[in-house]
Amino acid sequence: MSDKDIEQQIIAKGKTAPRVTPQHIDSIITNEYYFTAASGVEGELRFGNPQPQDPRDYHDSLKTLTFCVLSLENGFTVTGESACASAENFDAEIGRKIARKNAVDKIWMLEGYLLKQRLHDTGGHTEEENFEHFLSYSGLHSESPDVIEKLRKAYYDGGYALQWKQE
Repeated sequence: MSDKDIEQQIIAKGKTAPRVTPQHIDSIITNEYYFTAASGVEGELRFGNPQPQDPRDYHDSLKTLTFCVLSLENGFTVTGESACASAENFDAEIGRKIARKNAVDKIWMLEGYLLKQRLHDTGGHTEEENFEHFLSYSGLHSESPDVIEKLRKAYYDGGYALQWKQE
């Protein structure tokens, strides 16, 4: 079952709590790169970087080890790999798909942790809930929609760092 299929089930069951979604994962990937271990060794040779052994004499298995490097919007990189046990079965397209899936799985873990930390830091409330509390607490909830939107932007940009936790 794909991540998108799972997301459809979550929506169908009416689950609305904060969560990481496939759309979010896709939205934070800014670049992707693919190469085999063999092409990596050959690239190092072209750049003149020393190797522990003669880089022109690498094992054939390096030709079937595929890497995917995903760059995220914050500059962090995540890698995935796919190793083919039999050279006869190697298919570059399949290797890239598996390597990308493995890299994306790592992003799910990182983003899941980040969401959990944010929820912890905000007492289990979403940023929107915290903003609504801020409006009520500050007496600004009756302002015009234009003013509310300006406040919302300032709040999300860190201009208003008021947060609350239930004790």
